[in-house]
Amino acid sequence: MSNNPVLMREVRLFDNHSEREQMENLSELFAVLNALECLEKMFSRDHVSADEYKTECFKLIDQYKVAMRLVQGATNVEEFAKKYRLHCPAALERIREGRPITVKDDQGNILKNIASIVEIFITCCDQLKLNVRAVDDLYPYINDLYNAINATESICQTTLRSYVESQKMARSPFINGRF
Repeated sequence: MSNNPVLMREVRLFDNHSEREQMENLSELFAVLNALECLEKMFSRDHVSADEYKTECFKLIDQYKVAMRLVQGATNVEEFAKKYRLHCPAALERIREGRPITVKDDQGNILKNIASIVEIFITCCDQLKLNVRAVDDLYPYINDLYNAINATESICQTTLRSYVESQKMARSPFINGRF
């Protein structure tokens, strides 16, 4: 090792308290994604029981949601992983699904997800009624709503497709005689 004072100088990652807080939030998100990836690998190699996996996976997914809300400037988890060179395809898949692989997306989960969608939607509406208009304040709720809708992909896509088709038919100038 060299005793060069230039090389031995401390490197600061932040200049003030808010930058330090942001750096801690980024490191927390990185750690959660890394832990989730390791959990997926351990489960696939049968080193973790299904019950332990399910409990820890739900816990890590919840921690991810909290960490993602705290990180400023991170639009989505894929961009974050790419930016910080974190290779975690299993963790990203688990986050996209929003549930452990052992939990089936059966009718009970669909009803739970629909209730969650309604709850988040009402929260979004309440925020708007309170005149909250800042993107930073609204984005976590909209992102949660988007993720909850994607969790019930089968019902929502079918319902949304039929709704969009009915709207296209209703707005069609040929059907309404307005051409």
